[in-house]
Amino acid sequence: MKTTKRIFCLVLALILLCGITAAALAKTSSDPISAPADMDPVFAVKAGSASLTYTWADINGKGSFASAEHVYSAKVDGEQTTQTWTGVALADVLADAEKALGTEFKDEYKISAVAADGYLVSFTVEDVMDAANIYMVAPDPVNNYDDTAVYDNSYVRILRYGTEATSNQTNIRCVTGIEVLDGAGKPLTGIGKVQGGDIMNSVFYIAVKESADSEFKFYYYTREDLEAYDDTHDFKYVDHTVPKTVTGRGASLKNLLDDITDAEITDDMIIQYAESDGYHADAETPIEESAYKDKVAWLNESHVTAGGDTAPAVETVACYQSFTVYDNPDENNVNSTDWEDADAGSGYLRAYRQREDANSAVIKTLMGIVVSYSGSEFTGDVGYTLKAVTDKGYDIEMIEPSTGKTYVSQKVTGLLPGMKYAVTAPYVANASVTAGEPAKQIVTAGEGAAATVTFKYTEAPYVTIGDKAYTLTEFKALEAITQIPYSDEDEGVTPPYGYYNAMYYRYQGAWLSELMDEDVTVSSADGSINLTAYDLPDYFLAYGYTASKSSTNVSEGKRFTYVYESPRLLIPKDGTIVSEQTVDGPFNKPVTVALENVTSVTAGVQNPFTDVKAEDYFYAPVLWAVKNDVTKGKSAALFAPGDSCTRAQMVTFLWRAMGKPAPKTAENPFTDLKQGEYYYDAVLWAVETGITVGTSPTTFSPDKTVTRGQAVTFIYRLVDEKGDAENPFTDLVEGSYYYDAVLWAVASDVTNGTSPATFSPENPCTRGQIVTFLYRALTD
Repeated sequence: MKTTKRIFCLVLALILLCGITAAALAKTSSDPISAPADMDPVFAVKAGSASLTYTWADINGKGSFASAEHVYSAKVDGEQTTQTWTGVALADVLADAEKALGTEFKDEYKISAVAADGYLVSFTVEDVMDAANIYMVAPDPVNNYDDTAVYDNSYVRILRYGTEATSNQTNIRCVTGIEVLDGAGKPLTGIGKVQGGDIMNSVFYIAVKESADSEFKFYYYTREDLEAYDDTHDFKYVDHTVPKTVTGRGASLKNLLDDITDAEITDDMIIQYAESDGYHADAETPIEESAYKDKVAWLNESHVTAGGDTAPAVETVACYQSFTVYDNPDENNVNSTDWEDADAGSGYLRAYRQREDANSAVIKTLMGIVVSYSGSEFTGDVGYTLKAVTDKGYDIEMIEPSTGKTYVSQKVTGLLPGMKYAVTAPYVANASVTAGEPAKQIVTAGEGAAATVTFKYTEAPYVTIGDKAYTLTEFKALEAITQIPYSDEDEGVTPPYGYYNAMYYRYQGAWLSELMDEDVTVSSADGSINLTAYDLPDYFLAYGYTASKSSTNVSEGKRFTYVYESPRLLIPKDGTIVSEQTVDGPFNKPVTVALENVTSVTAGVQNPFTDVKAEDYFYAPVLWAVKNDVTKGKSAALFAPGDSCTRAQMVTFLWRAMGKPAPKTAENPFTDLKQGEYYYDAVLWAVETGITVGTSPTTFSPDKTVTRGQAVTFIYRLVDEKGDAENPFTDLVEGSYYYDAVLWAVASDVTNGTSPATFSPENPCTRGQIVTFLYRALTD
């Protein structure tokens, strides 16, 4: 026998006998797997296109094979050791496989033991059938499914007799099955598919009903089974007026059906396509009238339709990959350059048929096909209900990866009554399957999706509000959670807003003002922003949104809800439509996403400046100015609140605070104002809005220091309000250009002067004073 060495693959029992710690030689740990039930498939025999599975009961002696005990010897580090194992004879398993497949495995055929960790170990049929060798398939005593797992996940080992062999030659662990190959080590030919297969790892099934009185025969295929066919075909059709060609890769149905050896499949039998939602079940429509059924003969030959036309062979391929080429590619229809998942990451296959329109050419979320004479066996009403719960017992939303749609309870109806199917734990945002819980379960399908398959998850923190960390489920349960816009009446604007748009959005989450009542820092993986308590009502922390599938007043059933993997901070008022994408129309603008991937909203703000203290009168104004892009600091750590400002800086602060409006005229009256300066547009805007006329008709004096009198006058002219206060200042002269402005500033609590009796209008206005004036004047 020639074997492939398996480095460091020493059986734990033998390691312990030699006093060597498991930690020193164990391979990389993997997550524990659940303890198997007797009927769980744990071992497969593959021969050619056929694959047989054996259960835990078969391997532990409770099923088809008798168990026995054998003592195995091996050398570990040159010393002879022994260990007693209990299992079933591999020779018995091979004999059963020969009988099931109706074939004979020759002595020179090679057997490749397939391990979960990727190792392949070879021996021959003659070796196995030699009674002196005592090849055994045994349950793994290490119990990889408990919390002490140190090896790759598996339930089974193969033991081989050999006193002079080392332990890694006599003991093959992590075994998932064997493949029987010819004498040259190549796959066998002439052995087709028989009933069964690796249900636990299957991605596709074929169900055959040979007559009205016969039972269904079920055939299961893994991704690797389909890849072995490597069939590709071009399918040309029109997708919503767009002609394109999709090249699909997978297994042609013709080849799959031809390889089935234990069922009689004739050309006039009818194929139904079993999608996860049963969309194309079409059980009651006669084959002559159906656009979603095929006869077996049509897979490779043309046929005459009910209308008398000749249709080409459908040449259907069950695809796991595809790429698309458009007849007229553009920015919306870009040709593929690489193979892509055929069904957009849904976890299902997609069938392509040679038909003219997309609805009949493309079969999405394909689970399998049903072949019968009636063409009505698959109704689309049978399957299971999928649910997810937290480890605390709460229902949790599942997310469909290909679309982002969410479900608390999802019906899958792409099966037949009584058939078995492996269900994989669905994707759940910010959660993973609870340790020790199965990530895959085999379900027996029931009528009306009666069987419920539930997976248990442990949630990770979703967002921290204040000093409390919330999971997504806990966040959604807060009383503050709402939806915006709530209704058409609340929108307060005319179409095309809201339901009248081609794509309508509603956001779910909470206004920050409902979550916090003080200055906060909102942090994310991408950075952070500071918000004052005054700002909070403008910000909405969204965990997801609902969107209509298509245009115009679609029903709630056609709206799909999407959940963000982490919250987004939105400014709804910034958009004329509450949408994340621009919708056609002259008045539509997407809502502003202020911050993605939010991790926390915490009390207090992050102050980057060492010269700005919380007790300073200009503390909140400085943070407001920086957040609103009115001005930044003099450096990353210094704001320089006591530095004076120029006239150019002052009008630029105003201009930025108003959202940087574009000047309506390009006419420049000033000889000292050069195009390209950072303040150019700000000065032109200030002149045309009446904020300033310059220091003369032809000069603006941009570098001249702005005074306190000028600063309040500029702001006063901007807000266009009147003050009605008595003049408390001895240095404020009635009739001066800034007289009314100063009185307004006092009445509006913009400033109280430099002392109770003085305003100091000619003094330079500092950066701290200017942002404080702006903050008090422009925020309520």
